[in-house]
Amino acid sequence: MKRTTIIGAWTLVITLLGGGTAGCQSDHTSPLTSAALPTPTPSCPLATPTVVPNPALPNALYALVQNYHCAACHSPSGLANFQDLSNPQACYSNLVNQPATVTTGIRVVPFNPGGSVLILRLKGLGMDQMPLDGPPYMTPGEIQLFEDWICQGANPQ
Repeated sequence: MKRTTIIGAWTLVITLLGGGTAGCQSDHTSPLTSAALPTPTPSCPLATPTVVPNPALPNALYALVQNYHCAACHSPSGLANFQDLSNPQACYSNLVNQPATVTTGIRVVPFNPGGSVLILRLKGLGMDQMPLDGPPYMTPGEIQLFEDWICQGANPQ
């Protein structure tokens, strides 16, 4: 009895989804329409980034850059002087829409934290985690602040 119930339930599911031998359609279409499916929502809202004269990294984020001593290496006199993070303006202009130099990709891609090399480096995903002299590393909550900023368009202050 139990086996018959399970087989019957699967037959019902297959029939409802347009499968099975009786309702098989040669063009592989389903009786479900796109109107019946939920509309996917993007992980980040799509909008146009804000244009601001003399753009700078927002204060809360720049405080993290200072707290983790990023500018010790990422400054004009540091080992990673190709990416100046010594002040909020330099930090913004050297991160947003700029190509990475140690790996391929863009450092910060507005509206796409998962595609931003900065996030991959802060998390240590597929490359060395920043800061290179860590621990300490940024906490997941601190990294989330950067992800939220990027998701909102990486707008300057």
